[in-house]
Amino acid sequence: MRKRGIIITTAASIVTCLSLTLALANHFKGTFETQASDTYTILLNKDTTVSDGRINYVTDGGANIYFDVTGFTPANDGTNFGTFAINGTLLNPYLPDLDDENYISGMTKITLELTGAFTVDYTWGESLKDPSPYYQRRGYVINSSSAANKTYSFLDEKPNFFKLTATEETLVESILITYRCERSSEAGDNLIINSASKMERFKTVVNRGNTFAGQVVELTKDIDMSGQTWTTGIGYIQSVPFNGTFKGNNHTISNLTINATSSGALFSHCKGATIKDLVLSNIAVTMSGSAGRAAGVIARADQNCLVDNVTITSGQITGKKENGCIVAVAAASITISNCVNYATLNSEGNGGGTNGGILGYALAGNENILNCNNYGNIYGSGLGVGGILGVTKELSSLKLNIDGCENYGTIQGTENIGGIAGLPRGGTTDSSINNSNNYGDVKGTAYVGGITGRARVIVNNCGCSVISTLTVNGVSSAARTLNKSSDVSDTPGYITSTVESSSVNHGEVKDNCHLLEETISSFTTYEANNQGPEFTNGRLIKLLDGRYLLAAVSGYSIANNYGEHAFDDFKTRTTSYGWDYIPNTETQVLSSNFCPIQLPDGRIVIFYRTNPTETTSGSGIYYGSIRAIVSSDYGNTWTRKTLFENYASEKKGAYEPFPVIDGTTMHVYFACDIQTTQAGGLGPDNSAFTTYEDYVGVQYQNILRTTVDFSDNGFAIGSTSIAIEANASFRRPGMPTITKLLDGSYVMAIEHNGDLELGSKVWMVVALSYSTDLIHWTTPTTIIQPNHTGKKNGSYNYYRCGAPVIQLLPSGRIAVSYMTNEYYSGYECEVVGGTDDWFRTQELAVSEEVVTYNSTPTMTRLNVRTYEENQASCYGACVVIENKLIMISNNYSITENGKRTKLSGQLFSVANLY
Repeated sequence: MRKRGIIITTAASIVTCLSLTLALANHFKGTFETQASDTYTILLNKDTTVSDGRINYVTDGGANIYFDVTGFTPANDGTNFGTFAINGTLLNPYLPDLDDENYISGMTKITLELTGAFTVDYTWGESLKDPSPYYQRRGYVINSSSAANKTYSFLDEKPNFFKLTATEETLVESILITYRCERSSEAGDNLIINSASKMERFKTVVNRGNTFAGQVVELTKDIDMSGQTWTTGIGYIQSVPFNGTFKGNNHTISNLTINATSSGALFSHCKGATIKDLVLSNIAVTMSGSAGRAAGVIARADQNCLVDNVTITSGQITGKKENGCIVAVAAASITISNCVNYATLNSEGNGGGTNGGILGYALAGNENILNCNNYGNIYGSGLGVGGILGVTKELSSLKLNIDGCENYGTIQGTENIGGIAGLPRGGTTDSSINNSNNYGDVKGTAYVGGITGRARVIVNNCGCSVISTLTVNGVSSAARTLNKSSDVSDTPGYITSTVESSSVNHGEVKDNCHLLEETISSFTTYEANNQGPEFTNGRLIKLLDGRYLLAAVSGYSIANNYGEHAFDDFKTRTTSYGWDYIPNTETQVLSSNFCPIQLPDGRIVIFYRTNPTETTSGSGIYYGSIRAIVSSDYGNTWTRKTLFENYASEKKGAYEPFPVIDGTTMHVYFACDIQTTQAGGLGPDNSAFTTYEDYVGVQYQNILRTTVDFSDNGFAIGSTSIAIEANASFRRPGMPTITKLLDGSYVMAIEHNGDLELGSKVWMVVALSYSTDLIHWTTPTTIIQPNHTGKKNGSYNYYRCGAPVIQLLPSGRIAVSYMTNEYYSGYECEVVGGTDDWFRTQELAVSEEVVTYNSTPTMTRLNVRTYEENQASCYGACVVIENKLIMISNNYSITENGKRTKLSGQLFSVANLY
């Protein structure tokens, strides 16, 4: 086990609290309540809130000090604190339920305005978890008999903990506690951060003047800053910045809210500091004053700072001017490497907005931005706005090096707007932007470019996507050439609007700069969770808080990323409330086809199919219900909703729900082959629900639609109607999934048996249907069907392509994942499809052209994964997130007796979209 902190051995370090406080007195200017130049105070009075027997007192420096209270009644009279009953207590405490060190240090005296009497007991301790086992000084009295008796001074003892006990019923107007420090050993005790209060205490110590020069501060677990609002960042005094190393160890700081008057960021000022291996989630930064410099990580960086491997997964940063999602201002040399931003950056107020997705403004020195990506939308109205860099100062001594960076967000402002850099300048011969690409839209009123607004540096081997929209004054047009050599402020360019040189600038666009056609890179496959082959039907969505949710058969998981083993912590029906599993009963409940969605108000909904919970095992009822579980707290608690319910005694059911949002209405589509149902208007007389079975024993089936009104935090379930009706030439439509096209219409991918003639070896195909209103759908057209050339070893000799999932690519093309058995050779499987080999291989097809309403695209089938004999995969999906195409599948083997055995859990095959 790692030892906490460091050992302080010098006399100088022992008096750190006193000396730093005296030396920096001029800087605080009332930031802390002070009674003397070397002490601080806590005042408990009529304005103090007591909740559940505890006081959480937040000092002006931002530290939390906890007190326990018993036998206490608040006064609520506008004058007094409250009344303590006899033996009532107030203590600055040993709290066993706190895992960090919320205690004050070096107490000098306690002053009470009271009517009655207390005894004072006190002790010492190295930490909150290690106080002395008993109060070593006991029985000292504070009472109201005279003014002198209202104060107890600790003289030279300076304890850490105290307890006040009322010896009679006592009315207290106020309690004033005077102390020297909030820590007995500030630097050493703050080298390990493992809680929100420890992070606040670390900030307080830095802001008192401890720069942590030469020291390493480590984050040892994820911390949630919910409920806390910082008015300053760490190192808010520019002359006493953070000067150490902060190692995040790839942990996450979530829900940090900062409302500052200037330099609002996790770190306000850094000098020669290193910030590395850190994740920020749902960060909110706003500026309440007129000054600028808002950022996620550092507001102002001086003297060779390094920021490496920092990711902001979500958030909103709003500043006045000179703002950046990672760093707002680099005042001297800096290196920012391997950083990623997903937060949105905006400006408010006049002249606001020299903004960058990674760095806002560079002032001097060597400015290096290497291998950084921006996915957030960046808005501004100042001198320049860029996806990676906003603006550099015009100095010949400034050397800019941007290399290997990419932008995917929308970049919008007034003048000098670039997908990579707004206005890069300075450095007569060697400032450059290299090997960087833009895939986002760029909008402004003048000087708009896919890479730079104006090129006053060398632009080398950079590209802009042909699908990026470049707009000047609302008019979308591309420059006639990549490189404009004259002032063309009203015409955007795929690389730059104009190239400019002067005595302090050298602008040049190399001939190797290019347009980027949309392509799909090679796929990288990894195991996202290891739950096994029963965890099929995987569906992935990105949540509003920046995390990811994977829903699959039997459960769901929420993770900070979708990397290797990101979803190993799965919530299953047997361990999660809200599902249909009923423990300790004979009820057999079958649930699958889980499909998640997040509503605009933040609620998460997971739809699924199940059989009614009233049904016992062996009754013959199959999947007869479409249900949903709804959570308002990111999966901690769930409420169950029923959209469609059937209790008829027939072995048919409702399957494969898929939701689509239109305004405040959700349309939930699903397949249904139930002849008798309680759904309004869909009774046994409906001609589509016929008992006729085709030559391979498949009964007719329809695609149904149920509406849900989710406005005003409601979940009003509407009626169910037929969306796509089966007929003799279009049999058994199922597995509906939908995406919205660039032309505003919708396209649905489904599987069906089609109008195949008797004797055909093709039994299932993939088709598309279109709608402009989510109500009326066109006649489906087949786009994917199996080849007859496959090698197959099964007794049920029909080829299939089915279970499609459709996604829109940024270019307007579509991707469809599906299963097929056409190339499988191996044992039959009794688990999937009885004694049939059914679907064994998960594949992907992409349209060759942009898909529009009622078109029939040509599909190219991609070889994403290969399967060995007796190795198989089924019921996966594809999804497009963050300009990546992700195919989800599983991997299992089939034994000679038809059993499925685990090879791996959910597999993600990920490719970049260029």
